[in-house]
Amino acid sequence: MGEAKRRHAGGAAGWGAAALLDEGRQRRTGSKPIPIIAVSSFAIKGDEDKARAAGCDHYVTKPYSLMQLLRLIRKFFGEKL
Repeated sequence: MGEAKRRHAGGAAGWGAAALLDEGRQRRTGSKPIPIIAVSSFAIKGDEDKARAAGCDHYVTKPYSLMQLLRLIRKFFGEKL
């Protein structure tokens, strides 16, 4: 299997992991939900939709700036950070 196919297969497993995290998150009660942020080095059409379908709250593609990441974290956790 070529390198690109191995990495893409890992991405598919990543959506499964996100779905499991989301499932566990939905079972928790009485606490603030923990956001799931998908980070991808591939900008493949449809991946953001796959991330959202798997339960991710946001999708970011590389490269991203530190400021972009901080704004995203503050969006979920507020200015306390």
